[in-house]
Amino acid sequence: MRKRLPAQIAVILLLVSNAGLAQDGGYSSWNIQGLYGSSFEEPFNPEDVAKITATFENSAGWSWGSSYFFVDILNSTENENGAWEVYAEWYPSASIGKMSGKDISAGIFKDISLTMGLNAGRKSTGASPLVFLPGTTLDFKLPGFAFFSLGLFAYINQGKFNGEDNGCNDTGFQGTSSWLIPFNIGSTDWQFGGFGEYITAHGNCSAQFVSQTQLTFDLGKVAGSKPGRMYAGMEYIYWDNKFGNEGLDERVPQFLLMYKF
Repeated sequence: MRKRLPAQIAVILLLVSNAGLAQDGGYSSWNIQGLYGSSFEEPFNPEDVAKITATFENSAGWSWGSSYFFVDILNSTENENGAWEVYAEWYPSASIGKMSGKDISAGIFKDISLTMGLNAGRKSTGASPLVFLPGTTLDFKLPGFAFFSLGLFAYINQGKFNGEDNGCNDTGFQGTSSWLIPFNIGSTDWQFGGFGEYITAHGNCSAQFVSQTQLTFDLGKVAGSKPGRMYAGMEYIYWDNKFGNEGLDERVPQFLLMYKF
């Protein structure tokens, strides 16, 4: 019998749909991505796992804050018996500058926001990650960057495995940087973006570092269609102590296609 999506993911999808409505001069930007990589690492599995991933991603802003959301749907095509995963993250933020109606920027500093992150998912092999991340986000204006932000959050792990404590139900901290750099090579348009995160040890989980970067070019412009819609390129995942498992290190290059709408 096929399992239903966990209730927390349904809540995230509902909330982000509302948050994504551009209002009061706001914005909402969606994209869908298709990825393939063949060197994923999984606990207690000595083989490299190949996966196909579909990602739906949204960035939105409105009069008092902003939101970042994505959901990944993954299928293991080799060495994991066709396992399925659904994983989502949502980071809504309330801007101090916007709420106060004052310009609090200074130099490269742009704004500070109160953020409440939520990570949730389910995998057919039994894992159900669930993390709450209250904290703050700092936004900066850096030359050449479309955006650059730094976040510091409490990492409240409430994940389960087969309905039981996953061994890491405790609180640590997470530091996150994220960025996007647009640039040109000749007549072609490119983007380099991604994030890097450090998660401290908590419960039985070791400290983790994970980085996910993307290098893409505007395929639509090269093909003579509307620019700024279709992108192609590579994504690279670098993850030390994946899921807090000491010594489980993942290095995954992935082919990437992206459509923005």
